[in-house]
Amino acid sequence: MTAIFSVRLDEVGKDRRPHVIVAGGVGTLEQWSDLEQKWDRLMKSKGIGIFHKCDFDDRKGDFENWGDLKCRNLIKAQEKAIRNCIPFTIAVAVEKKTHAKVKKAMQNIRHFKADSDYGLCFRVIRFLVCQKIAKQVPKAKVQFLLEQGPDAADASVIYEDIRRTIGAKYRPAMYAEMLNGFASSAKGQFRSLEAADYLAGRAMEDFEAGHFLSTKRGNQISMLMDEEFLTHWHEDMIKAREHRRAHYINSRSKPSSSDEQAS
Repeated sequence: MTAIFSVRLDEVGKDRRPHVIVAGGVGTLEQWSDLEQKWDRLMKSKGIGIFHKCDFDDRKGDFENWGDLKCRNLIKAQEKAIRNCIPFTIAVAVEKKTHAKVKKAMQNIRHFKADSDYGLCFRVIRFLVCQKIAKQVPKAKVQFLLEQGPDAADASVIYEDIRRTIGAKYRPAMYAEMLNGFASSAKGQFRSLEAADYLAGRAMEDFEAGHFLSTKRGNQISMLMDEEFLTHWHEDMIKAREHRRAHYINSRSKPSSSDEQAS
């Protein structure tokens, strides 16, 4: 039976902060089902309807009048549930100013297609997750679940753009054949998206504390995309698109076997 992994993601930093981070967890469908049950029991035991990290941080809504000890105990329980159910987490960050600088420098280059900050983080996460899973479970498939909204719509376009390269005779996108589904949903319908919200907020806290790239999160892939990485990443994408386009045009211009027979 083919193993199917699901990636559940959320974002943080689209406010006035200088960086955007997209983060979440990666596990099999069975592992996410286990987390859904544990998270649901935990939230209900604490009287929490839907977990929102921003409300938790600001002590608003269900967290009004919570003391420090109660908050620390909830974090411990959340960490335990994630650690026991989900094999690894991922967090990718980009500085808005740096990304804008690279996009401006490349905007007049043919076949350059700019992503939003969120979209770029999703694109890189897709690659890193598939790369890691392919090494451990070569024939596995990967699905994505995101919270509904403009960001999910953006990511869906990127997902389909990559998926369409499956079967391309010249340089299909790496690991495109692993893609097995994309969906978005309201956070209240999946407890696992609340966990992704928590992980995104945790990643920003790590970033602001200066240990985003440290080994503190032993089972987490963490990446901060700097200017050099962004430039090389976009250059490689442009080359791949140019080669696929050239191969397509060349193949269309070749006579078919019936044409050759007729001549």
